[in-house]
Amino acid sequence: MSELGRINSRLAGTSLSGESPLLTVRDVERLHEMKRRQRFVEYASLTALQGFLAAGLLHSTALTLSFSAMPIVFAAAWLLAQIREKRRTMGQHDTKRLLGDTVESFSIALLMALALIAARWFTVGVAVMMTYLSMTILAYFLGSFIGEMWWASRVFPRYDLEHKVNYVINLNRSVIFPYNVRYLRSIFRNSPSKPVVVPRSPNNDSSSNEA
Repeated sequence: MSELGRINSRLAGTSLSGESPLLTVRDVERLHEMKRRQRFVEYASLTALQGFLAAGLLHSTALTLSFSAMPIVFAAAWLLAQIREKRRTMGQHDTKRLLGDTVESFSIALLMALALIAARWFTVGVAVMMTYLSMTILAYFLGSFIGEMWWASRVFPRYDLEHKVNYVINLNRSVIFPYNVRYLRSIFRNSPSKPVVVPRSPNNDSSSNEA
């Protein structure tokens, strides 16, 4: 049995958030490009909107020092994006992946809450605080956006087929609504050890005909 046949057998019965588990090499590339294109549009829209808001706040407060924090936040977001993308190459039900996603989300929310509390504790003005927060969010969006696009174009092609399939399964279409109901149901409803044999498509790439 070819590598693709083994992967399709292992993935049988696993929801792909709407995509069929019968994946060929061409399917993986097509699904990845489709999801990547939607995420690109959403990232660009979010970054443009946040940039517009940040520019308005910066103009009203003339707080140019807010730029000093942007390189640090950008670098942190870029690094988190690399770790997050690599984590998506794990299995859909992998405990380390699910735990990593949960810890990352809660950590970011906690850091933002602590920053706001500290700003109020030191009696930082609301306009100044909102300017820093807006510039920080902008830098985070940019770092995540560029980091994810860089990983997808430079690192993703180097992975073998099994990790690519895992990545496509775990990559959500939307940045704005990453955890839709169908995706969450697929995680908690399906068993990763469900043994089902799926026939291979006769139109598989040449790589699927290997012994």
